[in-house]
Amino acid sequence: MKKIEIGTLVRLKFKSVRYGQYKLVSEKIEHDEDKPVGIVVKRGYSGNKGPLVVKWINGNAEIGHPTGSIGYFDKYSVEKL
Repeated sequence: MKKIEIGTLVRLKFKSVRYGQYKLVSEKIEHDEDKPVGIVVKRGYSGNKGPLVVKWINGNAEIGHPTGSIGYFDKYSVEKL
């Protein structure tokens, strides 16, 4: 696993899909053109062991991450470009 530093370009690997009121499932995004691309802005609330704060440069609103939005992700949900 490559270490992800602040300022690194990343791409989302998984999306969350809701199948019912209580069933939320992560699914792998199959097509590369559907994966949003963002930049790591900082680490989250736990310092270096916290989640990655990603600002989406080229987002995908269909899967819930529009361009310009910010999200918190662990290092296994994103891949380094």
